[in-house]
Amino acid sequence: MTNKDILNKYLSKKKSTWREDAQWRKENDYWIETSQRIAIKILLELRERKISKTEFALVLGVSPQQVNTILKGKENLTIKTIIKIEIALGIELISVVDSSFKLTSAEIAGRIENASKITERISDKKEAIKVPLPVGLKTAIEGNSYAMAA
Repeated sequence: MTNKDILNKYLSKKKSTWREDAQWRKENDYWIETSQRIAIKILLELRERKISKTEFALVLGVSPQQVNTILKGKENLTIKTIIKIEIALGIELISVVDSSFKLTSAEIAGRIENASKITERISDKKEAIKVPLPVGLKTAIEGNSYAMAA
């Protein structure tokens, strides 16, 4: 048996999806990170209270498989689910920023100016990536929702 035959024997017949998976993670990173932090907080709370995943599933009224999915940190949780978990454990997982907090036009302009200065300092423009700005800043930059960052 040749080396090539041995290699072919162990190669998967299934096409790899690593590029698609990486692209999906990149596109969804904004909520995946929060979901992972929520999962860790839930896991720590369950361990501290010595509550099994099965018991937790019963309290939430979901299947143990659904609890496992949540605890993997890759589930895009609904507000309803998050609140059910908060009530079940008596903890806060997310909070809403006070709606009275608003930046003035001058503060927004100052933040944009600082971002522009940072952008100018980037020596290798090829290494710059687009970073989404907070929703409130989008209109202040003539509809452009991205700033350059190193």
